[in-house]
This record gives sequence, C-alpha cells and structure tokens, in this order.
Amino acid sequence: MVLTIVRRSSALFDSIPSLFCDRAEFNLYPKLLFSHLQTWQTHGLQFTIPFMLRPIILLLISNIFMTFAWYGHLKDLKTAPIWIAIGVSWAIAFLEYCFQVPANRIGAQYFNLPQLKVLQEIITMIVFAGFSVSYMKVPVTRNYFFAAMLLAGAAYLIFSDKSHA
Repeated sequence: MVLTIVRRSSALFDSIPSLFCDRAEFNLYPKLLFSHLQTWQTHGLQFTIPFMLRPIILLLISNIFMTFAWYGHLKDLKTAPIWIAIGVSWAIAFLEYCFQVPANRIGAQYFNLPQLKVLQEIITMIVFAGFSVSYMKVPVTRNYFFAAMLLAGAAYLIFSDKSHA
C-alpha cells in the first residue's frame, strides 16, 4: 500500500493521520503538533511514503525526542536543579510518546514484536551517534562501530527468522 501526499491549502491544521495512518483512532492526536510535516511540499509536488516505512519514520522522530529527553539535560541543564531537569525531560518524553505509540501500532501490522524491538534499537544507535557527535561533541569510537555491527547482525537474525511470520 502506498500513500500519495499532496500539499493542502490549510496545511497548518492538517494532522498526521493523513501522512502515516488510515485508522480513525489516530485522529485524536493534536493537529498542530504534526502540521509542519506537510508544509515542506511546494505547489503541485507529490511524493509517496510506502505504508511499511511509516513506523520507521515515526520511530526516527520519536528517537530524536527520546535522546534529547534522556541526555540533553547533561549539556543544557547541567547547573539547573534536578527537578527542573526532570520536568523538562518529562515534557520532551511526552512528545516522544506521541510518535512512538502510533509507530508501534502501525509497525505491529508488518513486523512482529522482536523485529520492532531490534528496529527500535538500530534507529536508537543511529540517532544517538548523530546526537553524540553533533550536539554533545563526543566522538563515535571504534567500539561504537563494533556495537553497531553487532546490531546489524541482530537485525539479520531477527528479520531472517521465518518462525514468527
């Protein structure tokens, strides 16, 4: 199943269900939270998102929020009281869940639970590597590369296992 996305005139208040899902239950998500995703198109330009890629895109967005919630305070709120760091991290984590819950619900239609988990961990490693280097200014080491290779092996094993299909 492939979904075609076309720019709409009221893009500010369009919601993510038209982009990532076609289930009525996802209409509950705030329209303003996801509206910026549809404003990247120009007039007349169309692009497609295969349905199976939707959970991957949502997990990628979710992981960006998750990584900032877990580690951003180590740089930005280093001197702030712990309760402020917890509150800010909790607020960011809420945004993470706004993407993670629909990602897993949609992903469960195509992937089994172990596949979703390994997919999540691979996305986490990719996002964390980018976050470490670009935001925290911590270089990725050789051991990080080896850990990524082990995750690639885990992905091969979990996605080639036909007993869960």
